[in-house]
Amino acid sequence: MRKITAILIACYWFFQMDVQATTTHDIDQLMQTMDELHLEVTDWEVTHIVKMSTKEAEHYMLQMDDNYVIVKESDDGTKVYQAEPKSKLASIDQQIQIIENAGNSTLQLTISSIQWNEQIESYYKLLTSNLQSDVKLNKVSSYTCVNVVDSDIIINGLLNDELWDKMKVVHTSEQKETLQQSVYEREVTAYTPLFQQEIDVNNDIINMQMMIKNTQKNKKQLIIGTPVILNEY
Repeated sequence: MRKITAILIACYWFFQMDVQATTTHDIDQLMQTMDELHLEVTDWEVTHIVKMSTKEAEHYMLQMDDNYVIVKESDDGTKVYQAEPKSKLASIDQQIQIIENAGNSTLQLTISSIQWNEQIESYYKLLTSNLQSDVKLNKVSSYTCVNVVDSDIIINGLLNDELWDKMKVVHTSEQKETLQQSVYEREVTAYTPLFQQEIDVNNDIINMQMMIKNTQKNKKQLIIGTPVILNEY
């Protein structure tokens, strides 16, 4: 199966991104747009990534001790700490991972759910706000992804113009899949002023990526991420 190219792009460009934590959330805009287009989101995921010193990471873990279960793993000199909340909202998942290597640490908070409503939105914003408060001046890089259910609208090709219009897309670049047995049909990258985080890929500034995936019964599936899709679905 073809790996989504943006996974590598995201891992590479994360270390060159310079983004301050903000009070705006890409997930709000994406969910609102999907609702206006009458598209059903099957699940969503937001990953916040923060670089910090080992001392800062140790302090952060001490703060988590009362509320999280922490599991330590080691591999080739790299320490990995996985943490899951002892109690949580049933309809939302969260996981914290801290990776220590060569005196530096990377904290990754992943929040996901198959639902989106006022309660989940409030809880998501609370978790994000707590992270931003805890890491203080450290820069937070955030990756948002929504997975859209199979739809006749997608099959009939009626989506793109409406989507680009609602998302205020300035420009797009499309790449078709060339592997015959790939489940992915094409990849589209775009730029919109709605999202503050952006990356430079081959001198092209982008902050949104869309993958069109072939599924059973000749239907299509959309995977949309900002500024790129971090994980493969």
